[in-house]
This record gives sequence, structure tokens and C-alpha cells, in this order.
Amino acid sequence: MTIDIARIRNVGFVGHGGVGKTSLVEAILFRNGMTSRLGRVDDGTATTDFDPEEAKRKISINIGVAHCDYRDHRFNFVDMPGYGDFIAEARAGLASVEGAVLVVDAVAGVEVQTEKVSKFAQEYGLPRLVFVNRMDRERADFARALESIQRAARRAASCPLHVPDRPGGGVPRARGRAPDEGLIVWATRRGRSRRSAVPADLADAVQAAREKLVEAVAGDRRRSPGAVSRGGDPRARPRSIKALRAAIAGRQDRARDPGVRHEGDRRPLAARHRDRLLPVAGGSTADRGDRPARRRRR
Repeated sequence: MTIDIARIRNVGFVGHGGVGKTSLVEAILFRNGMTSRLGRVDDGTATTDFDPEEAKRKISINIGVAHCDYRDHRFNFVDMPGYGDFIAEARAGLASVEGAVLVVDAVAGVEVQTEKVSKFAQEYGLPRLVFVNRMDRERADFARALESIQRAARRAASCPLHVPDRPGGGVPRARGRAPDEGLIVWATRRGRSRRSAVPADLADAVQAAREKLVEAVAGDRRRSPGAVSRGGDPRARPRSIKALRAAIAGRQDRARDPGVRHEGDRRPLAARHRDRLLPVAGGSTADRGDRPARRRRR
């Protein structure tokens, strides 16, 4: 099957060891029908941990690659090790992708190896999305994880694309909010999605997050806030996605998506707009923002 290069996304999953990168990739593959069963790292059945030594140790040692077809796009997922002994593999893997997903633990927040791989991604000029994982764990705290991400980001803007229905642990359903849909949330239950009105107890948090996102995107390259502020207007949808994509590609914005890997019936919302927010494979400079040339290692 021939695939238009404009519809290919090469995405790397990086982060500290043990935060659930491999399980997140596995959940996405299963959710989109690419695998017939949900593999588990603890059982040695994860798709990208195919090496016998990885199955034995229950950690990623080598780079693992898998693909997923979603909305007429081909995603090539590059799952990279997170432990310090294998950090060179992560650095090499980042040199082969056009965008990176930083996976952060909702309990521990940003950890040492997360900062290292984030610097590698910055060195290569890669746009980054952040996925706050394990929101169903005890002592999970989205606000605290958010603060750790903002501290690590320093000058770069870091805005949530989704707001969880419960900031702490125990997430019965992951609630998300796309930037062009105003006060509308996505609720997932049993792997299915539906639209619903924002609950009263979440309205203030969603509105505040939206305003911050609008300010961050409008501030990038002096864009007009109107590019992403017309929530609920279908005519504004393409323009808002384009503005957000340009902000992410310009490395002025880090988007965050809270969720869980695959516990119970829950599924991540991470890929809903990823086909339009990350650069195309082998894209032009316009596709990738102001991405500098990659540095050669000596």
C-alpha cells in the first residue's frame, strides 16, 4: 500500500524509566485495532519489548518500533529506553523522528532522565507533547505534575490540551478538551468517546486552561487570539488547529495530555489531534516551524 509522505508521522516516546512509555504505545496500538490483544510489560508480551532480555528484565533496553494507522495517517511510533544505562539509545532514536512525546508520571512528575531526553529533543529542534501518565494511581496529582513540567520547561510555554475530571488519583473517565471546541469535553468509557457538557465543578478549571492556551498560541509569532478563541464554531476549527500546530512546531509551546495507559476499560486520548499537531515525515521548514539543523555528534 502506497502512503503519501504528507500523511506519515514519526513520533518518539521518551521519558524516565518505568513511567509507562511502552504500555502507552501498546494501549494506542490495541485501541486502534493494530493488535488483537493488549500486551503487558510485566507479562513480557508488549509489542515493542520483543527482545528476550527485555521480556526477562521487564524494561526497554533497545529502541522498539511499531506503526499505527489512524484517520488516513500512518504513525511510526519509536519507543525508547528510559533508564540511564541505555540513554544513548534514546538519543539515537530522537535523531530519527520529527516529534517527541514526553511521558511523565502523575505521581513523581518530571524526573532526571525526563530532563535529559527533553534536552536531547531541544538540541535536535523537535516539537514536544507531554503525556501525564498513570492518572489512576494513588497519590496522582495532575496539578503537581503540571508544576514540575513548567519548572523543567523554564522559558517555554506549557499548556494543557485536556483537563482531567479528577485532578488526583482514581480516574473513572478521562475528560479532554480540544482547543477549538470551547467548553466541551470528551468523555471516554469502555473505550468509546462521546461529547458532553462540562460539569459545573470543572467549568472554571477548563475556562482557565483554555484562556492560558489561547494566550500562549496568540503570543507565538504575534498571532491574533481570534485564531483559537472561537470555541464551538465549526468554521474556526481548521484555523485553531493550524495555529496550535504552528506554536508546537515552533517549540514555543508544550502541550500536555493527562491520561492512563490501559487500566480497566480506560484508554488514552493522546492521538486525537496528533495527526495535525506534529510535523510530517521529511517535512519542509514551514511544516516544522523554526527548526534548526540537527547537530552532528563528534
